Amino acid sequence: AAALQRLREVFDIEELPPDVLPRKKPPQFMVDLFNKVADVNGITRAPGLLQGDVVRSFEDRVHADQHHFYFDISAMEKGEQMLKAELRVFKLKMTHVSGRSDVKHFCRVEVYELLESGNEPQKKHLIASRLLSLYTEGWEVFNVTQTVSKWVGNSSSNHGFLITTTHVFNNRIEHNLVKFAKSQGTLQESRNALLVLFTNSKKRRS
Repeated sequence: AAALQRLREVFDIEELPPDVLPRKKPPQFMVDLFNKVADVNGITRAPGLLQGDVVRSFEDRVHADQHHFYFDISAMEKGEQMLKAELRVFKLKMTHVSGRSDVKHFCRVEVYELLESGNEPQKKHLIASRLLSLYTEGWEVFNVTQTVSKWVGNSSSNHGFLITTTHVFNNRIEHNLVKFAKSQGTLQESRNALLVLFTNSKKRRS
């Protein structure tokens, strides 16, 4: 519990209810980052190791929809200077697509900012696009600084992200074959999507 409290103080991780705290672990990315920049006493090893003076992580709040990701960033202060925002999602490995040898092993992944709420939002804005292998798994990191900066200034514009995948097979386009980890069960909890924000705090600049 003491270690969790120290991590929350240094990285300003979201406050957790007392009944959840003993069972809730900080995201592994935040633990690794803490160990990289701080010594055993929690003191920064050297200036410049960390971008900004505050690092926050927010976990995905959408569990039912496989492609919609939403992060509650209401803890952010409008006066904070946003330096960088990273969307971190864990791509799951495709085990089987087809026995044909001419299957293309890559898919296109696109990250959108949703511009409206609802069960099936139609309006969206493309933020990033890249090709990924179908058969590898691991963390993918997307720079979403501009989008999140807008959300900090106007919280009502935050409707979350939509991630889509497109795969061309036998002259046919297949959508969303690739999946990203969601926090359903303990196995995938450590792979839950994160929004990581690097900022300069208002207090430090005043």
